[in-house]
Amino acid sequence: MNFKSRYLLVLVVITAFTIGNAYSQSASRKKTNTIKGIVIEGEDSKGIGYATVALYKDSIIKNAVATDESGKFSLKADTTGSYVLTVTYVGYSPYNQNFTVEDDAKEVDLGAIKLEKGLEVEAVTVIGVRPLVTTEVDKIIYNTEADPQATTSTALEMMRKVPLLAVDGDDKITLKGQANFKILVNGKTSNLMDKNYKEVLKSMPAHSIKNVEIITNPPSKYDAEGIGGIINIITNRKSLNGFNGSIGAGVDSYGGLNGNAYIAAALGKFSISANYYGGQYKQPRASSESHIENYNSEEMRYGRLEGSGKYKGTNNSISVDASYEIDTLNLISMSFGGYFGNSKNHGSGISEYLNSQRQQTMFFRLNNNSKNEYGSLSGNLDYQRSFKKPDRTFTVSYKIDYNPNNSSYDNMIEDRINYTEPSRRSENEAWGLEHTFQADYFDPITEKHQFETGVKYRLRPSMSNADNYMLDQNGVWQPEDRNKNDLDYRQHIGAAYLGYLLKFKKASFKVGARGEYTVEDGTFHLQNTDPHIFSRYFDLIPYANVAYKFNDKNNMRLSYTQRLQRPGIWYLNPYVNDQNPLDISYGNPNLKSEVGHSFGLSYGFYTQRFNMNLSGNATLINNSIDNVSEVRADGVKVTTYDNIGKNQNYGMNLWSSANFFERKLNINLGGGTRYSKIESRNGNGLSNSGWTYNANLNIYATPWKNGGVFLGGGYNSGYISLQNKSSNYYYHYLGVQHGFFDKKLNLSVNVNSPFENKRSYKNETTGVGFMQRSEFRFEQRSVRVSLDWRFGKMQTQVKKARRGISNDDTKSGGGGGGAAGGGGSN
Repeated sequence: MNFKSRYLLVLVVITAFTIGNAYSQSASRKKTNTIKGIVIEGEDSKGIGYATVALYKDSIIKNAVATDESGKFSLKADTTGSYVLTVTYVGYSPYNQNFTVEDDAKEVDLGAIKLEKGLEVEAVTVIGVRPLVTTEVDKIIYNTEADPQATTSTALEMMRKVPLLAVDGDDKITLKGQANFKILVNGKTSNLMDKNYKEVLKSMPAHSIKNVEIITNPPSKYDAEGIGGIINIITNRKSLNGFNGSIGAGVDSYGGLNGNAYIAAALGKFSISANYYGGQYKQPRASSESHIENYNSEEMRYGRLEGSGKYKGTNNSISVDASYEIDTLNLISMSFGGYFGNSKNHGSGISEYLNSQRQQTMFFRLNNNSKNEYGSLSGNLDYQRSFKKPDRTFTVSYKIDYNPNNSSYDNMIEDRINYTEPSRRSENEAWGLEHTFQADYFDPITEKHQFETGVKYRLRPSMSNADNYMLDQNGVWQPEDRNKNDLDYRQHIGAAYLGYLLKFKKASFKVGARGEYTVEDGTFHLQNTDPHIFSRYFDLIPYANVAYKFNDKNNMRLSYTQRLQRPGIWYLNPYVNDQNPLDISYGNPNLKSEVGHSFGLSYGFYTQRFNMNLSGNATLINNSIDNVSEVRADGVKVTTYDNIGKNQNYGMNLWSSANFFERKLNINLGGGTRYSKIESRNGNGLSNSGWTYNANLNIYATPWKNGGVFLGGGYNSGYISLQNKSSNYYYHYLGVQHGFFDKKLNLSVNVNSPFENKRSYKNETTGVGFMQRSEFRFEQRSVRVSLDWRFGKMQTQVKKARRGISNDDTKSGGGGGGAAGGGGSN
């Protein structure tokens, strides 16, 4: 038996012993009281099956169950004292009841609890107790607050468990197998997410997220951007009564530190909450190796690039939400916040070319140091006018975003053989600004008919100024205009939408349309020319969704919409990035928007113990934006972007969950498979196709009071694009947590990849006249320890306008991570 096998056996034995011992101790000490009742409809007193019944003490959930088919429920209360019982069910107003369990009470019968019909959007609960996944008419919601592993995970790690999402070995997220999606934070766009979502999600603690919404076919009220759909991250805005808060800290084995704090208070009609997290992160040295065969040159036939690098950085984020309730019909809400960080990367490597007889024809050594300072500062103000008719609202909103981004790098070249390019330095200052104005009107005409409409205008100016230098023979940095790139760019988008929902007892029909008019005006100040782009176009985007509820256990949804993908400024900017002199890239200012047709079909089966969601989807695109790479005769790989792709993507995804032993053991299993076919439309003959798939298993057990053990893992077969195919990737984790002082103080320990220290990730790129194979190697095993303390009471909530600005546009999903630097090829 090898070391890993012995290590695994010891852990299994210890875990089994701990669980058995804790169960026996818990059984010998537990003294419970039974709380029972029946949930019925207010109109005809018919029992409501599978309603969610939750028991709270001091604002902390103690137990929860789903009612049986006749509406009856029974749950346990471990101690005496005051409790709050809450009952929720789709289409009905929530119910709350305060009661007391006396010292001599063995059973408390609350009798019949009547629920009155409301006008909320129809939702289906997937898990009855603090549901991990819920579905609505047009979205799937992963409730991070219900995931015990959130206390020790990063937001990126949590994404691996969200239905329809997959994360590969390079930390790239795909939605339904596609990298073209939009990430929102609290329904609002973020340029940081557009450019580099990987670093943002790595530094964001998972417990700062309330839930993650997956909107595969967004309705008309959302911007038309995002071919694959929308990932909407909702951060925590916890409840309060007077005040409440929490503080936490964590450390990992790489030397990273993090801290977080939350505070909220209510003063009459004024409510405010603030959330902060920050820290430093470090990535140990990783290495890369790449081999290129260049069919276009005999002298530069075989290329070898080797490099290694490490990076570190800091991050800070703060958000504030506040509201003032003028009266029962008028509400003003506002929020502002920012995210600021920096990173430093040091890499080194070698680059070498051989001729067709494998004799060395070129060689140099590269040392690279780079810095990046980035940030996002935003604020929005909403006024909501309500009416005596329930849920009818009119909202006016304004939002401003400012996104600075300053970067610099030094490339020092040494030990040259037949290589004449000088060492270079670059300093770039860039910023983006966005103003958004929006008005929305929502009217639930009757219980069966709902109507919504709105208008929106966005102005986006962007600026970038770069200073470039070259090192002369005397060791002095001299200004160089070879890669001069000063950017002045503006985008105007005007939009209007209309939506209608028709609801019956078992079926609902949602249709809508959105019109968007876009004007782009920009100038790129280069070395010898000042190319100017100006374009304007109109898009009409239809939407249709049909949902049918067979019974309380089964439902089905069918949807269609058209989606756009406007190229972001990082795709348009022709600035030449030659940080690696043998692997350069630049944007294409002549790119047009992608247009895709998206179809979806899903089926859900939900019971008290087992839940399942099965979905199929198809996306068809005729002018997708794809990377275009070629290797020149001098051995330099050049990458840009073009509307050359014809994409067909067909996929199927499954998510399921089961609980056992009165929900002390929960197992969820997810996965998906998809077939992609991509063809070039520019006549170069490039094409790619194939199947990809992913799967994950997550287990959580609570063998003792206030504590739990979690373990799991996953597999991803890689991704396919026009010129690339990546290798497979897998992960696993193991952790334990315990709550002290009635779960107000929580200690968690999580081990990522306990049985694997090093990981390699491979990528293959093919093109006209070349083939490249790359491998990246990095440390995988890490240990993270977190401690969180929660205080105060939680009863009411910071009120917010129900409909605010939701910017969800520009091509995303292409952010880079901190891979090995130096001579490696990324």
